[in-house]
Amino acid sequence: MKTIKKNIPVIAGASALLLSSFAFSGTLGTTSSDDVIINLDIPALVQISDMADIDLGVFAGVDITSTPELGCVYSNGGTYSLTITSTNTFNLISPTTSDSIAYTVNMGTENAGGTPAPATPVTHGSAITSLTADTASTTCATNGDNLAIDVTVTAAAAGAPSVSPATDYTDTLTLLVAAE
Repeated sequence: MKTIKKNIPVIAGASALLLSSFAFSGTLGTTSSDDVIINLDIPALVQISDMADIDLGVFAGVDITSTPELGCVYSNGGTYSLTITSTNTFNLISPTTSDSIAYTVNMGTENAGGTPAPATPVTHGSAITSLTADTASTTCATNGDNLAIDVTVTAAAAGAPSVSPATDYTDTLTLLVAAE
């Protein structure tokens, strides 16, 4: 019996210590209240959309520049960076011979309803920073497309003796946008 009596105060003391370590702002009564703070962090977000495939057609012995492909870049933060890479480092590859044809990429941006014109040469894998995104619509419905790219294949590259006839020389461009 003495052992039980000695342990009861220790257990009760531990419970009181445990309960006192919690912060209670409400008081015991017929009603009680407490405040809960709700936090939500919104990071800078970015989205690219509406880019279409580029078909250069059939080589006719002259330089070929694609029609500018227009797209939309939205960011809730207003600015973004763009990095363009390709599977074959800006080279079209034959599926049958592994021959390659080098090409160049240009890009341009525009805001507030203008039509973007691809005038800036792109270096494979290098980020172009401080570009202005649409902040009104994720689809650029308000201000119109704000990004354009085109590709150019020179007659010298496509007509080189090392280039074999092939049905389609292909490459895949990847346009990576990042919020700033």
